Amino acid sequence: MIRYDKKLNAEIRRTVNNFNAKIRRLEKLDNPNIVLPPKVKVSDFKKGYDSRRDLRRQLNYLKMFSKRGAEEKIVTTGGYETSKYQVAVTKKESTRVKRNLTRQINLYMKITPSVFGVKQEVNKAQLEDTKLTNLKSKREALNKNLLDLNKEQYNRYLNLLNNQRQSSYKDRIFKENYLEMLLSTGYMSGYDVEKINEIASQLMNLNVNDFTRLFDTESAIKNILENYDLLKINNFDPSYLSDVFRDINELYDNLYNSLPEILKDYK
Repeated sequence: MIRYDKKLNAEIRRTVNNFNAKIRRLEKLDNPNIVLPPKVKVSDFKKGYDSRRDLRRQLNYLKMFSKRGAEEKIVTTGGYETSKYQVAVTKKESTRVKRNLTRQINLYMKITPSVFGVKQEVNKAQLEDTKLTNLKSKREALNKNLLDLNKEQYNRYLNLLNNQRQSSYKDRIFKENYLEMLLSTGYMSGYDVEKINEIASQLMNLNVNDFTRLFDTESAIKNILENYDLLKINNFDPSYLSDVFRDINELYDNLYNSLPEILKDYK
């Protein structure tokens, strides 16, 4: 979470005020050859950021509007009316997101799936699984000339960028939800509480990126979610789940015993 100290709050207020002040000045001109972005509220601006780096990048995007002529209208060949400012910000964000997607793809292609820490014979690049295909599709979708897009295509492009910007936040929430399901599933099945807590503790110590990579790599980690879903489908009713509880206990036992091997590449 971001700590909003006095200095950062002052910079946010100053940047937002300058951004809004220019919009108000230009609104008075009633010029059909300019396109203005919506005004920004300080309270809204501070929502949804996972790190100072992310927030500061958005501050820099607001500051780009102060450039002379940033408000000038651009009409794409698809007929969409936008501004030099929006195109400049979109291009800058697109370059960053495509770079991150390329890095994710290159890392993911090197992943070799494992079962209780034992590496399998093929890696993700050879499997060409759903996640890898999805990452490549997103990168390809961003390889478009913005000035050729119509309004619907441009908005779809912006939505893709926004979703990618929020991916680190979503990964953190996923890690928190996963650990809650790990504990719930283990407690409900009657597995040893100390061992459950030890598994959870070691996984919690992983940073978000390492946890996401582990989830993509190790089948035993994914199997926890499958068993939680099975319990949920049966309304967590013990009378229907004796066989499932036995399988869960076996899974947790193997996971607990294999943790040193599973986590050896994450130290």
